[in-house]
Amino acid sequence: YKKGVIKTTGLPVGIKLHRPLQAQSQQKLRPDQVLGELNSLANFTHPNVVQLFGGWLEDGQLAIVLEFMDLGSLADFKKRLLQNGENGCPSTVLACITRQILAGLSALHNGRYVHTN
Repeated sequence: YKKGVIKTTGLPVGIKLHRPLQAQSQQKLRPDQVLGELNSLANFTHPNVVQLFGGWLEDGQLAIVLEFMDLGSLADFKKRLLQNGENGCPSTVLACITRQILAGLSALHNGRYVHTN
């Protein structure tokens, strides 16, 4: 990930870069397919889903512009816990995180989107 800023609004964003586009079946995805799906997802909003703002293809890489998560990922959260001497995450916090993840996935599935990451 790289951090960026939308120039017109000053909004901080995360930019995720992907190497050559391949489907799980190892068939190359067509750029128009990928960009079409990105445009469709850019119109999807839910409080438990990271907002997708758009993307582009450049030198065989797919760049995806996402809502910037200033507290980082779940892996970053786990790392902070361990650095602070915690043995793990309290079960109440895990339950809250799990509910939020499931709510986001449910909204994606209800909208007929497939989450593959």
